[in-house]
Amino acid sequence: MGALDDLLELVSHIPRVYKLGKVPASPVYPYAVASLSSPSDLGRMLCGDTWTDQRLVVQMFGRDVDGVTALAAKFDAEFKDRVLDLPGEPFSWRELAVGPNRDPDDGGVIGITHTYRT
Repeated sequence: MGALDDLLELVSHIPRVYKLGKVPASPVYPYAVASLSSPSDLGRMLCGDTWTDQRLVVQMFGRDVDGVTALAAKFDAEFKDRVLDLPGEPFSWRELAVGPNRDPDDGGVIGITHTYRT
C-alpha cells in the first residue's frame, strides 16, 4: 500500500472515491478523484535539514451544487484540521478550496477542488 492508499482508507466509507486515472467511463454523480502531488521541500533549518509534507488533491464532481458541496464537506470532516489515524499521527489541514464552478463543456458538471497538506 502506498501513501495515497493509506489516505483513501480513511475515507473508504464515502462512496465513489477514485484514484486519478481510475474513474469509470460513465461515473455516477457525485464522485471524487484523489491524487498526491510530488512531495516538495517546505522549509530548511539552519543545519541544512529540510522537511516535506504531502499534498492530497481531491476533485469532486456532481450534477447539482448540493450534492457536490455535501461531498466536499465529507472530505473536510476527515482531513480539515485533523490529526490523522496513520503512523506518525500527521496533522492535516485544508490548504486550498476552489469552487463550486460549472463546466459548460462537460454538460454543466459542477466541480470543487480541495487540497490538504498532511
